[in-house]
Amino acid sequence: MKIFHLLDFRVTKMSTILHQLLDYIYKESRKRRKEQKENEFWVTDIIGCRIKAILSRKYPEVSALIGVSSRPMLGILAHKAIEYLVNVEKVINAESEKEAKLEVEVNGKKYYIVARPDILCNDADLVLDLKTALDIKGPVYSHYLQLWLYSLIFSKRKASIFYVTSLGGKWEEPVTWQKVITALIETKLVSNEEIATVFGIKDPNKLEEELSKQIPSDKIWETEEQREIWLSILKLYFSKWLQTEGPIWEWECNYCPYVNSFCLSPYKRVSQK
Repeated sequence: MKIFHLLDFRVTKMSTILHQLLDYIYKESRKRRKEQKENEFWVTDIIGCRIKAILSRKYPEVSALIGVSSRPMLGILAHKAIEYLVNVEKVINAESEKEAKLEVEVNGKKYYIVARPDILCNDADLVLDLKTALDIKGPVYSHYLQLWLYSLIFSKRKASIFYVTSLGGKWEEPVTWQKVITALIETKLVSNEEIATVFGIKDPNKLEEELSKQIPSDKIWETEEQREIWLSILKLYFSKWLQTEGPIWEWECNYCPYVNSFCLSPYKRVSQK
């Protein structure tokens, strides 16, 4: 009988730990959203649906509850482990979850884009981000934009994503200026012509050809002048994002906790299964 008492004790302890963990994740997620100011947007907000960003601020309990479901929770735990290893154990010369804000003025109003990358290298010109998922199929353009924003806000010329999937896959994907341009065009908020114009390239068809002469293929930008140009493109993108009334990506609504109960956008897109 002792073995059953021991198992009951272990199950009870694990259950207590799990409940405390879920409670911590829920409260921290809700607290961050409640502290967010009206003119502040997280990097992860502006690479997706603006309506979701607004609803996440208005009803933070909903998105916080999604965070404690199994798959999102694994990602949160992985990020907490990175934060501990980097900031406490000092396994590498870097900082984790360091926060910075970029001021962007649109039509006379000041906004702040808040960035908190997973790993900001101190001894390398590099910012890193970890992504966990069941599986990754093809390029995820929103991830490219996320690292692009980190690169600009923290003045790091290089950026990389580390993917870890539940199916055992893991690899590093550098985010380059070519991928950023592709991602921006995919949003349909910024055109190839507009990007070429800001870079001072007369023929949009020669955008990549001309930029390949100026920016190394493994970087997002090389000179401070190029970073300033990218910041101008960011302002253009952000000003258009502020006017959107629906999702940027076709898949967004399928993963949105607000789509069926709170979202009144006529542009929402939910796949019929």
